[in-house]
Amino acid sequence: SRPRWTYHMRARLAHPLCFFTGSEVFMLGRPNILVIAVDALRRDHLGCYGYSFETSPNIDRLAAEGTCFDSMFVNHFPTMPSFTTLYTGVDGIEHNIVRQGIGPLLSQKIQVFPELLRAAGYTTAAVDSIVTLKHGLPGHYARGYDHYLGFRYDPGDRKQSSFNTERALVLMEMIKREPFFLLVHYWDPHAPYWPPDDVPSFGKEPTSFGTPT
Repeated sequence: SRPRWTYHMRARLAHPLCFFTGSEVFMLGRPNILVIAVDALRRDHLGCYGYSFETSPNIDRLAAEGTCFDSMFVNHFPTMPSFTTLYTGVDGIEHNIVRQGIGPLLSQKIQVFPELLRAAGYTTAAVDSIVTLKHGLPGHYARGYDHYLGFRYDPGDRKQSSFNTERALVLMEMIKREPFFLLVHYWDPHAPYWPPDDVPSFGKEPTSFGTPT
C-alpha cells in the first residue's frame, strides 16, 4: 500500500486522533506538513479501522492512499497533557502538564516542535482552540507559531468546523509558497455528542444512543 500518515491516540474519548500528511516537497528534504487533530474521535468508528457504517469517507480515502499506524499510544490524558506530549515528545511526568485548565506553564527549557520547525525555515500556522482552555493564557500551545487563529469551541455552533476549515484554507493559500507547518484542530465528536442535523443515523434512531449530558 501507499504511505499513509496517521497518529492514533489509544484512549478513545479524551484524546484527539491526528492525521499527518506531507507534500511532494518531501523529496527536497522539507515537506509541507499538515496536522489535522480531531478531539475525542474514536478510531473504532472510522471505516478505515473496520467500522461497518460509512462515517468517514474522506478520512478513509486518505487512509487508502497511505500507511496506517495502529500501535502508537498516548502517554496521558485529557487534551492539554496529551497535546503537550505531542508538541514536545516529553512524558507528562517530566513536562508537568497533567490536567486541564490553569496550571503550571511549560518550562522554557522544553522546546515545542513549531519552534523547531520555524528555526528550520518553516512558516508555522494553526487554527486551534487550546489557548482558550487556559482562560486566555496562551502558554506553550501558541509558542513557535507565526500565525495562530484561536477559537472557543461551541458545541451549539454547527457551522464552526466549516468556518475553521475556511480559515485554514485561507492560511494555507497565504503560506503555500514557503515550506509550512499547519495544525487544524476540530472538536465535532466531543461532548455533548450532539450530531449535526444533516448527519445520518445509519438506520438507528438518535435516541437509541442515549441522551447527551
